[in-house]
Amino acid sequence: MNKLLALYNHWLFKYPMRSNMATACFVYFSGDLAAQYIEKRFRPKPTINDQQQDFDLKRAPEEESTSGAQTVHSGFVRWVDWGRTQDMLFYSVFVYTPYWVFAFKKFNDIWPKATAVQVAKKVLASTLVNIPSLSIFFLFGVVFPPVKKLMLEKTFSGSVGSDVPSVNDLWLKFKTKINSDLFSTMTAGMIFWWPINGLNFKFTPPHLRPVVTSLFSVSWGCYLSLVQYKSTTNPRD
Repeated sequence: MNKLLALYNHWLFKYPMRSNMATACFVYFSGDLAAQYIEKRFRPKPTINDQQQDFDLKRAPEEESTSGAQTVHSGFVRWVDWGRTQDMLFYSVFVYTPYWVFAFKKFNDIWPKATAVQVAKKVLASTLVNIPSLSIFFLFGVVFPPVKKLMLEKTFSGSVGSDVPSVNDLWLKFKTKINSDLFSTMTAGMIFWWPINGLNFKFTPPHLRPVVTSLFSVSWGCYLSLVQYKSTTNPRD
């Protein structure tokens, strides 16, 4: 175990971005699966019609869609929306991780000491830069799934369906999401992250701070997944 930790620490020094991307991939994969389990576990019990639909679904032959999210299986794999998990992984690896690795590096350059005043400034700065981070997250959740669907349809079938959302529709959906969820998510983020970031900036070496953030991001990623997809219905149910 010590050798693995030493090797991981070496990778963080030599390849900080790639190492943190790999860490974020595992973190958000775990967080999204936890969110989907929570949704399934605490979702209201199905009605008779829902049970009949589920029975018919189980009898149906295995089907595959181009999104990769509609495959019918039994057990664990069956109720996981893999398309949703793919979207969360893409966001975490190519958006979330580069954003925060860059932010933490800038914070350390501007406030290199671990004094109480500088730690407080870093915590406040992380709260402020979280506003555009969450806005990008909600915009990503609105725009990326339909764009991915169109690209896959064009790639595999050579044509695009008729249900193409307009830019205005996507913008209105994004505004609605921001108005309904941004403030509450920001508040939850401050409650969750202020003590973690304070201790992180105070006691953790700079190159390990994104890793500590990623470890706590399992819970945060679970929460974000619940917020992002709270109005959607799992295709398995």
